[in-house]
Amino acid sequence: MTKILTVIFFIIVTGCGFKTVNLSETNDFNISEITSTGDKKINYIIKNKLISNTNNDSIERLKLTIDSVKTKTIKERNIKNEITKYKVSVKVLVNVNSINKDISNKISITEDGEYNVDSQNATNRNKEKNLITSLSQKIANKILNEINIYLNDL
Repeated sequence: MTKILTVIFFIIVTGCGFKTVNLSETNDFNISEITSTGDKKINYIIKNKLISNTNNDSIERLKLTIDSVKTKTIKERNIKNEITKYKVSVKVLVNVNSINKDISNKISITEDGEYNVDSQNATNRNKEKNLITSLSQKIANKILNEINIYLNDL
């Protein structure tokens, strides 16, 4: 009896049809034009990530407009009123226009991060630069996911 239940359980579990989604297979679109305003470094990182993950042979052609804003605020101060931690927030608004279908969509993504202040100014600049790069990469991945969801719904 247990052998029969084991076989039935094995058939049910292996035959469920679950398949992980590979983003390289789902990026079936071509970005023909990208216009950007705002922070140049953030836009550069996002553009490179988006362009490298597109399919140039695809029929679906997109036109993107990227607007990015970076804000840096003080997160914490110590007893001496010295800044000990900064918070960096990156907000990106993307307008996606499908050239083939004359349909548009707006994507708004915000990512936050923080870093501790060091005694050397060069170290602080490197920490901020690395944080902005990391946040921009996360935003680019989210934009790719949103574009794929948007195109699969059409």
